[in-house]
Amino acid sequence: MRRAVLPFLLLAFAVRAEGLRVLELYTSQGCASCPPADRVIAKMADRPDVLALSFHVRWWDYLGWPDPFGLKVSGDRQRGYAKQWKLRHVFTPQVVVQGTTYGIGADEEEVATLLGAHPLVPEIPLMRQGTGLIANIPALGLLRSAELWLLALDRRAATRVERGENADRTLVGVNIVRAATPVSQVMETPMRVSLPTTILAGHDIAVVLLQPPGPGPIAAAGRLALR
Repeated sequence: MRRAVLPFLLLAFAVRAEGLRVLELYTSQGCASCPPADRVIAKMADRPDVLALSFHVRWWDYLGWPDPFGLKVSGDRQRGYAKQWKLRHVFTPQVVVQGTTYGIGADEEEVATLLGAHPLVPEIPLMRQGTGLIANIPALGLLRSAELWLLALDRRAATRVERGENADRTLVGVNIVRAATPVSQVMETPMRVSLPTTILAGHDIAVVLLQPPGPGPIAAAGRLALR
């Protein structure tokens, strides 16, 4: 089975004319099947309605090439989804759309179909305030316990892989997650949240995701170019 759909845990949220579709890719430079998925994500990232995120995991480091972008939090997040959907194993390349549906990341047609099957979620405006950032979470109705996550992204990186399944290849990634952490509990909206900026230093894009712990269905998301 390639995909599973969870019921939304959110009780209600206001419908807005604009918003985003959040596309997460779980990938690894040590996985021979992942470069095509990296290319699919790069293409989808050009769409204005898509917030594409490349989460590099460490599952394949033992094959000889430790992924320089691999994060423990990426693996924890992917395992969390697998637990929600009662999957026996995690795999790469996997895509997750809106925190509710998964599929094969290298299959461009499937990824496009999954994106088209999901409505936009409201966008969280991010704004600079002095040296900090503010997230203005819009009115979303009643929420069950939700977390606001802050992510730091690098827009693009090319890596020459020396060992492992992709040895002697140059791999290009886009919207690479370099850090991710929950920053606030959200029970009621609208809400204004001051964001810690330490993890954003030296990176290109700030992203926020609002979703139940687990993780679960994404209720809202936002992004801001830092440079």
